[in-house]
Amino acid sequence: MILLKNLRLTFSPSSGGLPILDIEDWAVAKGESVALLGESGSGKTTLLNVLGGLRVADSGVAEVAGKDLVRLSEAERDRHRACHIGFLFQSHHLLEGFSAKENVQLGATFAGRSPDPNRAERLLCSLGLGDRLNYQPSELSVGQKSRVALARALINSPAVLLADEPTGSLDPARALQALEVILSCSRDEGVSVVCATHDPGVADAMDSSVSMDDLR
Repeated sequence: MILLKNLRLTFSPSSGGLPILDIEDWAVAKGESVALLGESGSGKTTLLNVLGGLRVADSGVAEVAGKDLVRLSEAERDRHRACHIGFLFQSHHLLEGFSAKENVQLGATFAGRSPDPNRAERLLCSLGLGDRLNYQPSELSVGQKSRVALARALINSPAVLLADEPTGSLDPARALQALEVILSCSRDEGVSVVCATHDPGVADAMDSSVSMDDLR
């Protein structure tokens, strides 16, 4: 589901700048969950951005859900991400003026699909937000926003879920709840998960883990 070959990304590539990513060979199978480990500044978020088509490598292969993102145009990457990749950002990116449920449904709209309100509601309820369906982002706590963003990332049953510190703003009980939803989607729907984390509990729950140092 994910295949990286000779992937390289540098600062100022035209002048042979400092390598940010230099990955010879890495693969993630369908339905596999992987914890991505490393200190702050080690390149975890940058790698997630490359896997999500938000940033383009200088060279090599970054094949995700059947497409080499290095060779796609920006518009093609946007379409591929919307249809096949769920992305859970640390900053949530929820839209004011829309309820929690509507924000989740927008994930389907962005992919050109008809929103499924029933799936949106089921996802939010599974994350303990059944009583917050009609709340707007300004009425939600940081942890609640994080869970709404997770539901939105999963609304399209993506082939790949990329998660950047998905439990960082959650208390232990809610973190476990969110992790269970992520892993159940991986197991039941065959979603491949790459999760950047500092949380040993999250890393232990994944099928495997890899450090940025090892990838280099």
